[in-house]
Amino acid sequence: MNVIVAEPRRGDGLGRDLLEAIVSHPDLADLEVLTLDCREGLVPFYEDCGFERHEMIAELPDGGEENLVPMRYVGPESDTESA
Repeated sequence: MNVIVAEPRRGDGLGRDLLEAIVSHPDLADLEVLTLDCREGLVPFYEDCGFERHEMIAELPDGGEENLVPMRYVGPESDTESA
């Protein structure tokens, strides 16, 4: 899912309000981590909203680590070509 604030409304606090509503939603109260993908230029905005950069590494139950690969599913009805 992509959520984008329309250019004329950027700077009005809508993005910050939306993120606050998401991270404080009761249905997400049990989550340990909430991740998002963003463009490099938006990192400072998300950092100001409490997000932090993270490595794509998972800690394994045996104490090891494994690099993760970001992936996406593009449904058969989509006009988007997979890369």
